[in-house]
This record gives sequence, structure tokens and C-alpha cells, in this order.
Amino acid sequence: MRCLLAVILVLSLALSATACEEEEQAGATATPAQATATPTEATATPVEPTVTPVEPTPTPVEAAVPEGWERHTMARFQIDLPQTWDAWDPTQETLDTIVQELGSLNPEFAALFEQTATTAPVEFLAIDTESVEFLDNLNIIRYEGSVPPTVPVAIAELEGYYADLGVTVLATDSDLTIGGEEAGSIQISITLGPYETREVQYFVLLQPNLMYILTFSAGPENFDALEPLFEQMAESFRVLESP
Repeated sequence: MRCLLAVILVLSLALSATACEEEEQAGATATPAQATATPTEATATPVEPTVTPVEPTPTPVEAAVPEGWERHTMARFQIDLPQTWDAWDPTQETLDTIVQELGSLNPEFAALFEQTATTAPVEFLAIDTESVEFLDNLNIIRYEGSVPPTVPVAIAELEGYYADLGVTVLATDSDLTIGGEEAGSIQISITLGPYETREVQYFVLLQPNLMYILTFSAGPENFDALEPLFEQMAESFRVLESP
């Protein structure tokens, strides 16, 4: 921010100096030469003004919502989901229920969830109402803090964290763009008590201190079939706030 303010001040001074110089040149006076001239009438030929056409600035066209889908617009972002997916309001009561359920399955994960609730609050929850047994779901977390400088660095850090937690990393992709922002993904397999799940996390870097993480979860038997759908939903994600 300090560098940006310095650039603005220098630019302002440069413009001010240029304007003053032009004003001084226009206001300079010269001693006129004494001369006697016979006035002559001049015939003025009207000159047609030349108008330079101005190209209109194109208005960005927002991507259309696919048929059978619905656009969910929040304060800070938007995302398109199939109409069979219900969005949940991540109220404190909902989050307390999640912590309680996690605590019965894995106290370590419950503690981690509570620990990161302040710096990385859950902004959005959605479930597939047509899913059976395991509820296919999506959660979006907004992380505000020190963000990795690049996607490969972010992936390396996540792989290290998951290794410490005993989570299996299945695949990664460090060359994605979501909503015009640098992004990446990581697929993992995780077991909590009697439950096993496959997840794909998409993280959108808004450097230097903001990152969104979209986590899609499904049962291991359905994940491969749902992966293209998860990818389509992730690609519709757009950040509305300025980083």
C-alpha cells in the first residue's frame, strides 16, 4: 500500500508540474511590433469538423446458468449448483452440530475445525438431496491470513499437512484458473470412524492474504461418477470481493 501511495503522489506531482508549465507558456507576454497595415476583408471557408469514432467499451457478459441449475449469490462470491442441491445457512447452531458429530468420530479433527473457525469461517454449505446413504456435499471456506505465493507451493504445504494427519492424497492439479484467478485442486481419501469419503478441494488464491477453499465430498463408490459435476460447479465459482 505504501508503494501504491508513493506512485499516486509522484503521478499527481508530475501532472501538476506539466499543467503549471503549460499555463506559464500561455500567459507569457511579448512586445508587439508597430506596423501599419491596410485591412482587407477575408472570406472564411467553413471547415467541417472531423469526428473520430470512439469504440464502445464492451460490457462483460456473465456466464449463463445451465438448465436445471441455480445461481447462489452471496455477499462475497457466487456459485452455480444443480437445483437438486440445497444450500444451508452456516449458522452457529449448524457449526456446533458439525463439531459435535466430528468429536464423536475424531476429536483431533473436531479440535482443528474449532481452531480454524475464526480465521477460516465456513461461508457456504450445500448437499445433494438425491444422494443416498452418504450425503454428497459442498462447503466453502474463506481463509484470511498468510497465503502461499503460488499454487505449487500451496499444494506442497497441503500435502505435508495431510501426511501429518494420515490423510491419503490421490491426485493434484496446479494449473487451474477459476473465475480468472489462479487456482489448484487436490484429491484426498479420508476415514472418520465408520465413514470413508473421497474429497476434491479447489483452492482459489487471492494474494497476498486471502484464499477460498471449495471442498466437494462423496462416498468412494460414487466419487468418480460425480467428479465431472464437481468440476463444473467449481468452474462456476466467482469471487465478488476485491482481494
